[in-house]
Amino acid sequence: MMTKPIVYGISKIGPGHIRANLPNQDSFLVKNFGCYSLLVVSDGMGSKKYAELGSKATCISVYKALVHYIYTERKHHKKKNRNLFSMIREEWLKQISSFDPKDCSATCLFVLRSKKRCLAAMLGDGLIYLKGKQKLDSKILMDEKKDDFSNSTTSMSDSNYLNEWRYVFVPAKKIDSVLITSDGISSDLLQGREQEFADELLNDLKREKLLKDKKAYILKMIDNWPVPKHTDDKTVVVMEAR
Repeated sequence: MMTKPIVYGISKIGPGHIRANLPNQDSFLVKNFGCYSLLVVSDGMGSKKYAELGSKATCISVYKALVHYIYTERKHHKKKNRNLFSMIREEWLKQISSFDPKDCSATCLFVLRSKKRCLAAMLGDGLIYLKGKQKLDSKILMDEKKDDFSNSTTSMSDSNYLNEWRYVFVPAKKIDSVLITSDGISSDLLQGREQEFADELLNDLKREKLLKDKKAYILKMIDNWPVPKHTDDKTVVVMEAR
């Protein structure tokens, strides 16, 4: 019987939102269910009126859509399974049905691990890192850093969202750990050093034996974030194979 991974996360409001009297607009979900493990991170777009609601709805929607897909559509071998990403979007629209979707814009990053494989998927900015048991098996998904000051990114509210997803499948047996961060972390990393940061963080976290100590380590890292004048909310979620 497969031992379930450890899943955990920390999210902390950014200094910019504290000064503006705004809530933390990042949300996350970590969950083991059945033979599956799930990590979700969503970053509500700060310029939107209900960004916090949009990010919370995203996390709920990914979980609900995956459960329906796994236990209903795929299980019954329907000839034309609906696109999983479409199902997530449909559920998200239900969750925010009382609001204009544009006012709830949020990114969506998730990793689903089963007995056989990991699916990592990303809409918008942030970072997903699948740390391989062998270095060559590691995979990274992240937003492309640009030289301009544009704050635009794709989100759940975009009409062209289906074409903007990036995703990868990796055999579960090849993956040791998973890290997902919101843009408040990934955008501050030195270009070309993202994997080095992720490897060091995951290695440090594995050395902490207790869950409370792992969370405390992440919180301390965020509290002592070395980038001057950083403003954004910061979220880190982790999955550790046992």
